[in-house]
Amino acid sequence: MEYLVIPFIPTHNQGTALESAATQLAELINTRTTAGWHYVRLESVTTLIPGNNGCFGYGATPATTVVSQVVVFSR
Repeated sequence: MEYLVIPFIPTHNQGTALESAATQLAELINTRTTAGWHYVRLESVTTLIPGNNGCFGYGATPATTVVSQVVVFSR
C-alpha cells in the first residue's frame, strides 16, 4: 500500500472559517480521489521546535510547540 500525506492549512475570511475550511478540505479530497487516491483521515502532527541559548539570558528563546494538520490518502 502507498500513502500520500499533504499539509492542510486552510485560509478563510473572517466569520466563515469553519465553512471555508470544510469546503477547502472537500476540494482537496475530491481532487486526490479523481487521481486514484482514497481519503483515509485528517491528522494532527505536533512538532517541538527547540529553543536556543538555554532557558534564560539575553536572546534566549524558549521551545515552541507547533500543531499542524495533514490529510492522509492511500492507494
